[in-house]
Amino acid sequence: MFKKLAVMSALVIACVLVTGCYSVKMTAPPDSDVKLMAPASQASFKKSQKNWYAVYGMVPILNAEDGVQRTIRDNGLKEVRVETKQTILDWIISGFLSFATISTTTTIIEGNAN
Repeated sequence: MFKKLAVMSALVIACVLVTGCYSVKMTAPPDSDVKLMAPASQASFKKSQKNWYAVYGMVPILNAEDGVQRTIRDNGLKEVRVETKQTILDWIISGFLSFATISTTTTIIEGNAN
């Protein structure tokens, strides 16, 4: 009985740690001609950055939105692929900071400056 309760409690806690209302708006810099890259295309540029949220993703603290535009502009990217995901490191960070409702995701920006 105790073992079953422990397993169920662990599952509920895990579900709480990996759920959220995360959003990252991806836009190109003003006055730029940027195209989306195909999933199989090779990228000569790659950058990863963290997004920080409070209240389980409802309140962005440090979001990649401005960082994506800045990265595209500063590196002269003309083709871009952007992915936002939760990595194992994000799960660990969110797990330790879940008492404060803080969570993270990772945004990966890839592209070519053709």
